[in-house]
Amino acid sequence: MHLVVEETLRELIGAETYSRLHAGIENLARNLRYRYFGYQYWPGTAKYGDPEFSGVVQANYPEDWQRRYVEKDYYQDDPVRIYGLEQEGIIEWKLIPRWNSRQELVMQDAARFGLEDGIVSSFKDSQEGRLQLTFAGGAYEGDYRLASDVLPLLVPVMTVCFRRAHRLEEKLKWLTERQRDVFLLLRKGQRRATIAQTLSLSVRQVDRHILHIKATIHSNEIVGA
Repeated sequence: MHLVVEETLRELIGAETYSRLHAGIENLARNLRYRYFGYQYWPGTAKYGDPEFSGVVQANYPEDWQRRYVEKDYYQDDPVRIYGLEQEGIIEWKLIPRWNSRQELVMQDAARFGLEDGIVSSFKDSQEGRLQLTFAGGAYEGDYRLASDVLPLLVPVMTVCFRRAHRLEEKLKWLTERQRDVFLLLRKGQRRATIAQTLSLSVRQVDRHILHIKATIHSNEIVGA
């Protein structure tokens, strides 16, 4: 169901935002995922705390997290080194975007990872939902305040997206495998000739598949955002 979910998510949040999701969130998630509550050194940048860094966040963590020391290369080809540092329960780390941008990106990131991992059902319980959002994408350990702030914005998006995707997935069961391939390409805005070339079909065969698809699925669900 992942392709259907992604197409539905793109429709809900808009093509431009969805493009930002793919273009920017991977870098943000990767960097946050590998932070270990200490100073960070980034490829092509100066040392932590220099003016070009746009934001610094402080947070309190349990004692067992505070005692965590790390000195490790996470990428063989990138000069990324992370140094753990205990500072009386207050750990500082560098984040690329400021708060508003980060909140928006976290919401999109959690929506993407959450949907793909089937986390939606757990949001029925707010406490469990907070926990799931915290660990969505493996990037936001322990930041319950952020999860609590973002959760009310995220739940409606995820709920509607999941319901639409689920309804559409049920309809797709009535299509053959080839018809589903045609359907997914249609939702991506592909023309008939392009679909025929991609799937090694004739345009006439594609037309027949489209007629069957339209008889099964509402036209509004065929064309993606």
